[in-house]
Amino acid sequence: SNIYCRAPTTGLFEFAGNDAKISYTKSIAGLGQLISGEVIEFKARYVGGAISYSSLGQLMNPSKFRIVKPLIKQRYPVPYSEYLRVGYVMEVNRDKLLNLNMYDQEIVDQYDDWCDTNVYKKNSAADQSNAKS
Repeated sequence: SNIYCRAPTTGLFEFAGNDAKISYTKSIAGLGQLISGEVIEFKARYVGGAISYSSLGQLMNPSKFRIVKPLIKQRYPVPYSEYLRVGYVMEVNRDKLLNLNMYDQEIVDQYDDWCDTNVYKKNSAADQSNAKS
């Protein structure tokens, strides 16, 4: 994922790097499932040295998430419960996590139950998240 930051002097967005990790919080879950290639915008405090192509500091306290460039019309929800979000992430990344022995079927089963209880089609939801841009 490419990261662009608004330059304080010009107000223009400048490329800052292509690797950032943000916790999958309730704020992000509130957007629903995201598709590869969609553009999201959020506010965050930048902590670190000068923004450069080779080193991106830390983005702290991200908030005010919104989808700027949606690629789908119907978006499936993501659980607000952290435990169930872990099940969702495991389901979406099943093959990778199985290879790393980090897949927990019990957590995924509880996510499946959440989908069934809320009348969401799990396969469609997982397929939506695995879609390629």
